Amino acid sequence: MDIGRRIREVREDLGMPQAELARRAGVASNTIYLIETGRRRPSVGLLEKIARELRTEPAELMRGPVPLAEPLPAGGIPKSLEELLERRGARTRHLADRELSRAIRRLPTEDVIRIVREVREEVDLIIGDLTRLRASDLSDPRASGVVGQFSWQIWSAQIALDIRREQKEKLEQEAELGREVLDIRREQEEELEQEEQALSEKVRPLAGVS
Repeated sequence: MDIGRRIREVREDLGMPQAELARRAGVASNTIYLIETGRRRPSVGLLEKIARELRTEPAELMRGPVPLAEPLPAGGIPKSLEELLERRGARTRHLADRELSRAIRRLPTEDVIRIVREVREEVDLIIGDLTRLRASDLSDPRASGVVGQFSWQIWSAQIALDIRREQKEKLEQEAELGREVLDIRREQEEELEQEEQALSEKVRPLAGVS
């Protein structure tokens, strides 16, 4: 389930009009409509405001439909996403790093490409366990916590990547660089976009993001 549809369902369950939610969240009257119809992706901050006004948590708005029951991960429910990554022998722990989105926004492009690739490796290692956790009883705070942390990290990382694309260097700054350097930077940006698309395709069915 995409986030916009989930927001609409929760809002309608509360009997709250779109205009009222927009007013409470401090956004334009048509912003909620655009989000609920999938035409706009809310920022992390706005998603937090919407969740607060809907009396829920951001992770709840990202939760998709629960699949048929499957066995829990080997070793039982982990206490955290970091513990799950450790169990699976992940080389890196980006998904457990609260500074992930900040790093994506600020590090050089070549470093961000590396991070996104490593995040994809982490997802490959734990996606089966996360699927089983989602299929279990999410009333258990450990299961819901791990699944919610994963969804939040993926969502905030995608927002950070969006911000990077919007913050293009000024033409005056680019003019100061050599043509060869510019070509390398363009190739890096294209490579980063490809990596982001590959990551999005991998996590969309599980994280509930689009």
